[in-house]
Amino acid sequence: MFFNPGGPSPELVRAGVPVKELNVKAGEDIAADTQRISDSGTPQRSTAAATTVLFAGRGVLKRLVLPAALIGTLTVYDNTSAAGLVLAVLPIGYPAGSHELGFDCATGCTIVTSAADQVVGVTGK
Repeated sequence: MFFNPGGPSPELVRAGVPVKELNVKAGEDIAADTQRISDSGTPQRSTAAATTVLFAGRGVLKRLVLPAALIGTLTVYDNTSAAGLVLAVLPIGYPAGSHELGFDCATGCTIVTSAADQVVGVTGK
């Protein structure tokens, strides 16, 4: 076996045949054994001060879309309830826009809004 520095990415070679790549490709999720190939997602909307479960089980919170700046706080959990691992806390006044997050969630994804903010969570696998 020897290291072949001549290709686009380093690889181990035995008798001229690649054995294993040494790097992770973009979008590869080792834990879920998947390769993300699409940026599409499923939107879910919250318009009140509430706890909203975006999905249960493994998945990705790809982005949050805010049509207006937040009037309350928004908390994102890796869970199917408002408990457990906190992924983000967005403060009052967080600006409007499409905010790319890419949070990998193992248990599920829940958002909690403290005021009647309009929030669209875009999720995928």
